[in-house]
Amino acid sequence: MFPTVILAMLALQPFVLATCPFLGSVGTHLTRRSENWSPTYQNTMTSADWQNLKLDIQAQVMQAGHGPAAVRLAWHDAGTYTLAGSGGPHAQKRFISVVQDTGLDATMSVMEPLKSKYPQISYADLWSFAGAVVVANSGGPSVKWRPNRADAVDVFDEPFTTNDLPDFTWNAAQLKRFFYAKGFNDREIVALSGGHCLGGVPQLNAPWTSTPLEFNNAYFVLLNNPDQYTAIDGGYRNRDGLIMLASDMALVEDETFAQFVSLYAQDEEAFFNDFASAWEKLSELGITGGLGQYVDARVGSGGSSGASGSGSSGSGSSGAGSNGSGSNGSGSGSGNNGSGSYQPYSPPHHGRVKAVRIGRN
Repeated sequence: MFPTVILAMLALQPFVLATCPFLGSVGTHLTRRSENWSPTYQNTMTSADWQNLKLDIQAQVMQAGHGPAAVRLAWHDAGTYTLAGSGGPHAQKRFISVVQDTGLDATMSVMEPLKSKYPQISYADLWSFAGAVVVANSGGPSVKWRPNRADAVDVFDEPFTTNDLPDFTWNAAQLKRFFYAKGFNDREIVALSGGHCLGGVPQLNAPWTSTPLEFNNAYFVLLNNPDQYTAIDGGYRNRDGLIMLASDMALVEDETFAQFVSLYAQDEEAFFNDFASAWEKLSELGITGGLGQYVDARVGSGGSSGASGSGSSGSGSSGAGSNGSGSNGSGSGSGNNGSGSYQPYSPPHHGRVKAVRIGRN
């Protein structure tokens, strides 16, 4: 019988238990863009807008149990980028989805009222910012984040495939081949995997850690003791009912990966610093237009500050380096700074364009 914490987590399905990006593989490439689509835009959010949006994300996403799934959505949107130039954070999942995106329809629906309340932000920025807000306000690091991700306008803009997201069955060599192609190194691969401290896997009806709504290094503490897990269909489980996937275990089976697992298990600050850096890199993959000012994702902190980032990111050999400069906002505020005041939204009913589904071939 599962411990109490596991049973409590099951009550939060599908949102808490729908956060793993490693689900599925194999697909077919789409090859063209819609006419006149430009992957750039300039948001018109004010400092007060950012403050209010953070409060809404905290109230309507995090406190409703959708936080881990929001991080998964941000990961899946940006993680489709390839050095070949396709994919990237453009909210393409409104039009096309793959098997790895199972469960994200509900998360996108949760975002719809926020998009209606803040029409001046793109879907891509909203999804990405929500992920940063969840991490920063679940006990995790304050991820540096800046706006101006343009939305795809139909299924042909920045297309991606099931090959562009990882698979939960992969070994270390497969993970390295996949992430190297996006410009990540071994340390960054392990740091990003630490996002599994949030949420769980719906197929196994269990979380990775006993604190699945808190961002911490518990995932690495558990993974650093792999002998506690027994193989089950679809993954591994310990006596407390907590799970790991084959792609998790790959991190302790590879000598280089295992060094970072051990480091992060012993040093949470090192994990936080490396995750924040890797997540910023992930969130800006493939962006070809000028990025805006940095926005502090912490609720109660200042809105945007620092010099406007004017360079592009993405397509070099690293696949993720970003130009332009700016400092992370750190001013004080309570959500009513600047012009305008905070007004909680009343979620209306919203429809969404039905996505084209790409499954395994």
